[in-house]
Amino acid sequence: MHKVTVCTLHNNCTAVLIFVKLGLVRAYCLPLLTYCVGALDLTVSCIRELAVCWNDSFRKIFGYRRHESVKLLQYYCLELPFEYICDLQKWKYLSNTAGCPSRAAIFYHFKRRTVHNMSLKYGFSNSAASMKCAVFNYFASVSTL
Repeated sequence: MHKVTVCTLHNNCTAVLIFVKLGLVRAYCLPLLTYCVGALDLTVSCIRELAVCWNDSFRKIFGYRRHESVKLLQYYCLELPFEYICDLQKWKYLSNTAGCPSRAAIFYHFKRRTVHNMSLKYGFSNSAASMKCAVFNYFASVSTL
């Protein structure tokens, strides 16, 4: 479904600037890919499949082939790869549910493990803006190596 949306957007916008197409993909495709992803404990392979869909949208817009990486392209377009977007969605979900009492032990363990892993990877942040900045800085340090 996501690939069809990208192809439809691309085919209907042939005379539009590349960054306008990128904005359309961000506005229409990204919400479909990230819907409820913060509340789910997805496997690595599931996140990888969703990341392929996100990367394919960049490949379609910029004319990359399937074997070419789009990580640097995403970096220069100030876009995050899907794995980092997923981490941000998890952080937003957990920070929004911080005041809610946890009624299930499974949720408590998910929350505790996720917060621990994210603090090890990105450091501790207390606002959405600082977490997004920390995630982008981490991506910048990894992608420019």
